[in-house]
Amino acid sequence: MVASPTKCQVIDLSNGTISRTISNPRMNKTDSCEFRACRFGVDYSTGLLYTVVNTVSKKKAIICKWSVLGWSMEFSKAVARKPITSFAQR
Repeated sequence: MVASPTKCQVIDLSNGTISRTISNPRMNKTDSCEFRACRFGVDYSTGLLYTVVNTVSKKKAIICKWSVLGWSMEFSKAVARKPITSFAQR
C-alpha cells in the first residue's frame, strides 16, 4: 500500500501492479481531506483496510474502515480535533 495526500494505492505483490486506487477523500461531501496512512487489518480484522484521513483545514482527523471485498467504506469516525501524524498496528 502507498498513501499520498490525494490517493491510497493497493499494490499486488505477486506482479507489482496497482490493484486498487482510492482517491479524492472527502468526508460529509464538504470537507476536503488528505490521506495520511493506511494499514490492512490482521487477526480478527483480516479483510479490512483502515485509512487515516486528515481534513485540509487541519481541524479534524478521521479513521475509515474499508471492506476489501467490495472496496466500499463501511465506517468512518472522527477521532481527533488535530491531524493524526502516525498510524501503527499492534
